[in-house]
Amino acid sequence: MKKIQLLVFAVLCLGVGVGKGQYKILHSFNGTDGRALYYGALALNGGVIYGMTEDGGGLNYGNIFSIDTDGSNFKDLHDFNDTAGRYPEGSVIISGKILYGMTMGGGAIGHGCIFSINANGSNFKDLFDFNGFNGKAPTGSLVLSNGVLYGMTLGGGIHDSGCVFSIDTNGSNYKELFDFSGPNGRGPWADLIISGNKLFGMTEYGGVNHLGCVFTIDINGKNYKDLLDFNGVNGEWPISSLVIFRNKLFGMADEGGAYNLGCIFSIDTNGSAYKDLLDFNNTNGAQPFGSLVLSGNTLFGMSTNGGSFTYGCILALDTNGLGYNDLFDFNYPNEYYPKGSLTLSGNQLFGMVSDGGTYGYGVVFSFKIANNLTAINNLSANTKSKNVFPNPSTGIFTLQVKSEPTFAKATVGEGKIQVFNVMGERVYSSAIPQTPKGALNSIDLSGQPNGVYFYRVLNEGGGLAGEGKLIINK
Repeated sequence: MKKIQLLVFAVLCLGVGVGKGQYKILHSFNGTDGRALYYGALALNGGVIYGMTEDGGGLNYGNIFSIDTDGSNFKDLHDFNDTAGRYPEGSVIISGKILYGMTMGGGAIGHGCIFSINANGSNFKDLFDFNGFNGKAPTGSLVLSNGVLYGMTLGGGIHDSGCVFSIDTNGSNYKELFDFSGPNGRGPWADLIISGNKLFGMTEYGGVNHLGCVFTIDINGKNYKDLLDFNGVNGEWPISSLVIFRNKLFGMADEGGAYNLGCIFSIDTNGSAYKDLLDFNNTNGAQPFGSLVLSGNTLFGMSTNGGSFTYGCILALDTNGLGYNDLFDFNYPNEYYPKGSLTLSGNQLFGMVSDGGTYGYGVVFSFKIANNLTAINNLSANTKSKNVFPNPSTGIFTLQVKSEPTFAKATVGEGKIQVFNVMGERVYSSAIPQTPKGALNSIDLSGQPNGVYFYRVLNEGGGLAGEGKLIINK
């Protein structure tokens, strides 16, 4: 097939690098071995990944599985049977050789349960059954500290708005630490995090504006504090968990923000210094359903929608809100609409996508982060190339197609040109037209302000085929 390559003449050695990495499907669920998770993340222990699926499995109530990090040795460790739990929507946590987790439904009373199981799939135990009064429908994951498990329920409790609880790892000493009532939060969907003797979390609903809140509470159930009430402008309806770095919390809201498509934010652990780090605008992602993970000063996450193909993306962002990178765009009918969270190990991210794959039931994937991933890097100046001119310009650039490129699946007429500003917002997108060698095409950025802009060329499959920069100087 005929292919293209685009190069840019640049006069400045400053640019925002487009995220790079290697995506790999480790396993495609077929229904009988599970159907991918609606919420939650994978857990790693050595070279083994542990996870749960929401339904499917041998009895169609979901299952617990393991798989090696290279995609081999998939095992269905346990099939839920309703009476001992059904429809898990969180993650397992690992302590030694034991996994702990929760199911949203099932159990002795039908309102969900807390369980333990050996990492090899033996010795499953229903540790505790929710009955509605003590909570119901736990949807997040547990957190473990000094032999005590902490978690939240979506409903139940005194006000039927959910609760925070603790329980010993052997299933004894259950304590309802706090009951949400609406004004102080309602319907927590995700996980707690623990720092010292304090727990931090978010509720999807409730709070002063009924749009969710960020809260903290001591591990003994005292000193509950509403740290932030979402109001739409600063986000709304968070379905994710927080991450903590020093005295700052980082999180995502599913909706709200400047474009009502969600945002990434930070806030000090005392409730001060709220900062909107990134507003999703569809081109850079939309409606994040999962949680962030942190490595150094870089946050990694996924959005359920948006990105180049509107089916979600893997993203990276510096903790100061700069250096946005769209690392990978999911695409129908391959894998699409990720609703879980990422797990980081070294330079690899692991996660699940709830739809698509070989059988349409979702996949487990890995994503190897490029060693040179960085928010700001140098792009080599190509002063001999005249493929884009004039550059700098007042906003109208002429692009020339160069023959004999080397990028697979990037035929003329099937590729795409995108231009981004320094905030990572896409300001221009166009298909590469059907033109002969040497044809001239116009890129009109006259409506954009002065500054440096960055282009990328995507091939037919969505992979990166080229990148560079444009300079507007009116």
